[in-house]
Amino acid sequence: MLTFNRQNYIKNMIEDILSQTYTDFEYIIVDNGSSDQSGQVADEYAQTDHRMRVRHLKKPYSIGYGRNCGLDLSQGEYITFVDDDDRVKSHYLETLWSMIETHQADIAVCGIEEKRGEQVFPQCVYKEKYILSGEEAVVELLKREKIRSGLPTKLIKRELFEKIRFDENVKSEDARISYELFSEASKVVMEGIPLYCAVRHLDNNSAFTNDSSKLTFSILNEYIETYELRRKYLLKRFPEREQFWNYVIWSFFISMCGKVHAYHIQECLGLYYDMREQLIQNKEKILRNPYLKEYEAKQLFEIVGEENEERKG
Repeated sequence: MLTFNRQNYIKNMIEDILSQTYTDFEYIIVDNGSSDQSGQVADEYAQTDHRMRVRHLKKPYSIGYGRNCGLDLSQGEYITFVDDDDRVKSHYLETLWSMIETHQADIAVCGIEEKRGEQVFPQCVYKEKYILSGEEAVVELLKREKIRSGLPTKLIKRELFEKIRFDENVKSEDARISYELFSEASKVVMEGIPLYCAVRHLDNNSAFTNDSSKLTFSILNEYIETYELRRKYLLKRFPEREQFWNYVIWSFFISMCGKVHAYHIQECLGLYYDMREQLIQNKEKILRNPYLKEYEAKQLFEIVGEENEERKG
């Protein structure tokens, strides 16, 4: 767990982990140069439980850097990540571990809920159990219906991290590593039991995912680069699914163009025109793509057919 200035939240997650029904684990907390009492809170708990280790970084680094530090300290056969402002059910570890053991899988995935104020919303919650190849799991990941790209909710075989590390120079570190981890897995087991709860508040690092008005040039530009790198990687790794990999990035362009236009995000207009130009150039291919949804086709026509009034102005 990476923590940074979360003194008002961190106790909840620490107590959730220390009260897990599965008890044979190591709990590593990397204090990413916090200026509040987050690191001190972690130290106080570590003094009372031998399973905890806390590393303090002298200054804030990227999330990817902090997570790699945690990986370097870890000794367990499997790795899971939790965020310092979220919550987990008491059988989070036991259930994921049982799924791994029962099916001899490299990765186990559970469901998640989002808490916004006093309301709780299911995300990636379903009744079925799925046993997939790594390739099949990547497809589910990119559908964004049963798996989220974030590292929480997943128990991952340590061996996968020996050749796949977090990018330390981006903010979208989860999106840049998750598809590689699934691609390298021989078997993935998924069950949509909501064992993890993402707590939404004004200080979330990913606040823009729930409020598109918070989208910025740097965020959107990085995601465009990330998704293009992902498409190229997957085209090389699983070339027979080319149409789906292409659909995913085109779907993203359609969605982002719609959001930039709807929220009048001026600093993203240059990126908007770049994405729109790619949609125009590939319009016929996109419309022939079997994965394109009807509402996306409608949005595509609205985007590529609209007058460029802002540019004229």
